[in-house]
Amino acid sequence: MSRERALDPRLQLLHDRRTVSRLGDPGPDGDALAALLAAADTAPDHGRLHPWRLVPLDAADRAAVSTAYAHAQRTRDDRDDLVERAASKPLRGPCVIAAFARTVDHPTVPAWEQLAAAAAAVQNLCLAATALGFGSAWRTGWYVETPEVRAALGAADDEQVIGLVHVGTPRPPTTA
Repeated sequence: MSRERALDPRLQLLHDRRTVSRLGDPGPDGDALAALLAAADTAPDHGRLHPWRLVPLDAADRAAVSTAYAHAQRTRDDRDDLVERAASKPLRGPCVIAAFARTVDHPTVPAWEQLAAAAAAVQNLCLAATALGFGSAWRTGWYVETPEVRAALGAADDEQVIGLVHVGTPRPPTTA
């Protein structure tokens, strides 16, 4: 299939969706956030296992996760600039949604397919953000696997943290 083909306008949303690193206010309000989460729940889900959990983080949650990121960074490299940068990560953008995946033993739905469904839910959330005029960034990294960040996020023992989704209004890049 050639990328040279004319774009079907019905697919424009898919082509417009990009990771947006610089996000600002406003973020999604209650209705828009509910719409994002509802869109996520339409992800393909063989077996109707709903192997994902999406949790919007409030200001207190984000502060706790920021502290956990800083602590995790200190255990790896305690340079002040790296600790400060780590602490800023969960605070970027006006809305942050923690994404979790949980797999179960199932006779016809393998674990990989359950993880794929959870990833599809996050992708649907990001596409919905674009549809509503917001930017989004799905962020992962080693921090989300540390015990202190998992605890701050409220991850259950049988859940994987598959990232933090930041949602807000796209901001232009800074110029030097």
